[in-house]
Amino acid sequence: MSRTFRITVKRQASASDKPYLQMFAYSCDGKITVADFLRELNSQDRIVDIEGHEASPVVWECACFQKKCGACAMRINRHPVLACSVFLKDAANNRGEILLEPLGKFPV
Repeated sequence: MSRTFRITVKRQASASDKPYLQMFAYSCDGKITVADFLRELNSQDRIVDIEGHEASPVVWECACFQKKCGACAMRINRHPVLACSVFLKDAANNRGEILLEPLGKFPV
């Protein structure tokens, strides 16, 4: 059964700019990982946020996608985890919302 997830990403245009939040809508059964969602989002020809504004690709670290290297570590709903190990259906709250942020000691 498909549902719509609202995924908010903490972003920053440059090191001197203030961080901001940008929300994306994604419909699926939730059986893909956060890492897979980010790859699919970035593979689109035109990335559009939930308000219809064009967005740049989400920059994030990744390598193995097999829960071994740790490169995709981030905070998902304020908890540090590997993006390749968390499924959307497990991360989302009852309203289908997910928050993605870099780890606390890393820049946005």
